[in-house]
Formats: sequence, C-alpha cells, structure tokens
Amino acid sequence: MDVRVRDTIEPSRLPSRPQTRVRRHTVQPARLAPLEALVAVPERPAGLAFHFPGFNIALGSWEAVRYAQLAEATGLAVVAVELPGLSRFGHRLPGSVRRDLMDAHADSWAELCLEYLRLATRQAGLDRLPVRQLTGFSTGCSLAAAASRHLAVPVLALIEPVSVTQRSLAALEAANLADLARFPAALATNRDWVAQAWRTQLREPGVRYSVIDLLAIARLLSGRSIPDDLDRPAWCLLARGARSSLCPAPAFDALDAQLVAAGAPGPTLAISGLGHQLWHSFGAVAALSGRLPTASDMTAAGEYPGQSLS
Repeated sequence: MDVRVRDTIEPSRLPSRPQTRVRRHTVQPARLAPLEALVAVPERPAGLAFHFPGFNIALGSWEAVRYAQLAEATGLAVVAVELPGLSRFGHRLPGSVRRDLMDAHADSWAELCLEYLRLATRQAGLDRLPVRQLTGFSTGCSLAAAASRHLAVPVLALIEPVSVTQRSLAALEAANLADLARFPAALATNRDWVAQAWRTQLREPGVRYSVIDLLAIARLLSGRSIPDDLDRPAWCLLARGARSSLCPAPAFDALDAQLVAAGAPGPTLAISGLGHQLWHSFGAVAALSGRLPTASDMTAAGEYPGQSLS
C-alpha cells in the first residue's frame, strides 16, 4: 500500500493572528561571525523544531509571525537562524563551506547552521527539549535534508525544495524570474493584519551577501543535493506551489517516488494557485502547518521522541 498521501490544498482564509511570543537575539559561536536568531515558544513546548529559511529571507517581524504559527500548530518551540552567508551582518561564508557548495554538497553548510541553532537553543534556555522536527523552505530544504542525517528527528518538512534536479545556472535563473512574476499572487492572499505584518517587514533591514557566496549557493541549488542527501525519514511532508518553476513538477514527483520506495510516510502537497513564493502567503503557511503532526501525535503514534541537545 502507498505510504504517502497526495493532495492539493488551498491557502487558508485569513487565519487568526498567532499569540505565541517570539524572541529575537544574536548568536555568535566561538571564532564565527554573528547571526540573528528567532525563537517562537508556545505555552509548555513539548520539543523543538529547527527551521531553515530560504534565500534572501531576513528574520524580521514577518518571518516571526510565520514561526509563531508553526509553533502554535505543532506545540513545538521553533528555532531559526539566518543562513550563514545570508545575514544582516553581511559576513562571508567560511572558505571550506563555500568550496563544498561549489561542488553541490550542503553537508558542511548544514553542520555550520546546526552549530548556530544549538547555541540559539541554549541561549533561549530550551536545550533540555528534544529536537523533533526539521523544516525548510526553498534553499533551506537542502540544509534540512542534510541536517536530517546528523540528527535523529522524527519529522522532516521540505517546502518548495529547489535542489532537486540538475540544471544550468541560466536555467535556474530563468525559473527564478518566472516565479518572481508570480510573487504578487502570493501577496494577494494576505489581508488586514497579515498585510500589515508584511509592510512592517519591508521597513526592516534585509540580508546581505557577497557575489562569490551567491554563486556558490546557486551551484548547490542547480544540482540535486536533496535526492542525493536524503536518508529514509521517519515521516516527511513535501510541498510545492502548483505553479512553481523553481521546484519543477517532474523532479518533485521523483522525490515523492523516492520517499515511497523508502517507505517514508507523510503527505505530498500542491498549493493551488501559487508558485515558489507560497511561503509569503500566510494562508499557505497556515494550511501547511496544519498538516504537520503535533508533538502529541508523534507520541501517540509511537515515534521516537527526537534527539536531545544536552
């Protein structure tokens, strides 16, 4: 029997504003550059979710709303840091990480992210909680897939994975431009307080990066690091915008088939009417977060509880 469920879903209609408190602080492991971190802590969190954001996404007030939504939907404390090399501080990637990215390998970049995430978790006083979930959007999917091989975590969610098929840098940029043209469709789903949160983010600082780091990340994204890196997860959500060019349907379907062959359960979802920028539709975020298992679901299903950072 097929262990995966395929479905097409609509963005939710103006969900209530999440009330979970989100903390912002700076993390700087020894001998490394500083990065901004966001931590969304629901009441009585039952574990941790590490989230890997996408390319050029600043951890501002708009991103904080999305993490609050994920925290409330799952009952997990959501911890995220800026991606090294893509931060408000503008520091470059370490040379060793850049070289791996140029060879289309995400492993050392993921290890670097995990070092920051562990420190952010300790600074928030949450390091006694087990890590139960890894989620990624776009570029962050490559990091989440690679990180899943370092952490024994029950739940993995890959939303709009890009590094799923071999293509030229020119083809990658053409797909990016096609999806940028669909950006207004995602923003049009936002109303009232959601639209205000987006406008607030526009007034906040964005991330900065070097041309050489941009090229290295593009090399990673033009390869197929996710199918090559992905072990058998205990449970995996896959999602793409139905109109996405950066996450092409044939490669996405092949990734779903790979999870079916591995016996990894979970939903494979298409978000109706949206392209790659679905993460900027709060209704899409709400719909996807509602398909993630809660901590109590995982316990009831007998899944292993996650990996402790202590």
